[in-house]
Amino acid sequence: SGYFSSPFWSHRVIQASVSEPSIRHGIIAIAALHRHFSLGQFTHPTLSNPSSYLFARRQNTIAIGHLHQIMAAGTQQLDITLISCILFTIFDSFIGNYKEAMIHLRSGLDILNEMKNIDGSKRAIAAEWFNEFYPILMRLGVQSMIFLDPRCDDDRTALWLELKSVVPVRNIESFRSLEEAQHQLFALGAEIIYERNATSEVS
Repeated sequence: SGYFSSPFWSHRVIQASVSEPSIRHGIIAIAALHRHFSLGQFTHPTLSNPSSYLFARRQNTIAIGHLHQIMAAGTQQLDITLISCILFTIFDSFIGNYKEAMIHLRSGLDILNEMKNIDGSKRAIAAEWFNEFYPILMRLGVQSMIFLDPRCDDDRTALWLELKSVVPVRNIESFRSLEEAQHQLFALGAEIIYERNATSEVS
């Protein structure tokens, strides 16, 4: 959740889990892994507690299945899909499956770009969702690069390009909260690392 409390976890996810099975099973899967590590079992779940790991994997698979059902029915909401992408990214990061986590992360970034192009009556709510979700995906993107295999230069470059594309272009001279300052710091970090990566490719 970052360094400060987040309404995403304290309100958005909990409320959505009541009515959306994909989110409910997604947070159960993460909770199972979190309990494993919080008990001081710092080895991979497959080695120290296979049953706990299998339970978490099963819950995550169920969550993905429910999301696919929503998408197949053509009734998916962008905010629900984004929350699911975030949960799936976190789950795969927990178990060390960083390549798969990046796939979910990039799917979320694609949805954010889609939100920027929504017009008409849904434009206002899409803008609200964008402002809520882009800092979370930005943090996950920056954190993912720490663990991504350095040999995956193409994947790394593609991720930075997508992170760069969703950062709102704005010059902020003051911040209304510490969280807003933190979000801008991550955005600047993504910008700097992208520019360094692009420069090294040219040279």
